[in-house]
Amino acid sequence: MFRKLFFLTSFVLVLGLVCNAGGQGTGTIMQEVWSDIGGTTVADLTGNANYPDNPTYGEELTLFETAT
Repeated sequence: MFRKLFFLTSFVLVLGLVCNAGGQGTGTIMQEVWSDIGGTTVADLTGNANYPDNPTYGEELTLFETAT
């Protein structure tokens, strides 16, 4: 009996996750880019006079994806 209950519970949980995975987000995210900053560390960015108030460009995205 316990084994059947375990499999049934597992099936319901997996089904719930699969059904929820197809949902679409409804918000936006702001992407800001600072170009032509020398160096390779976060400190190079945060120490730049343009950071954080003057990005090179920014746009509001509806998908949490961007080109590499």
